[in-house]
Amino acid sequence: MINNAGIFQRSLCIDTELSAYRTLFEVDVFGQIALTKAVLPVMLKQGSGHIAVTSSVADKVGVKLRSSYCAARQ
Repeated sequence: MINNAGIFQRSLCIDTELSAYRTLFEVDVFGQIALTKAVLPVMLKQGSGHIAVTSSVADKVGVKLRSSYCAARQ
């Protein structure tokens, strides 16, 4: 399984509604957790499987106009 969920917003932090941050975290963070929780029991039952998780350079370096995306990639 490859965990590769990701959306991002493009706006100044001061102008971004909290709901945009919540939506982004639902997809970028909790979406990957939910997928792992759904697939992991099958992998454990069959005794094998691999989980790969992608990230972004944005977790190390801030990107202008993408504050919530950078935070979610931590």
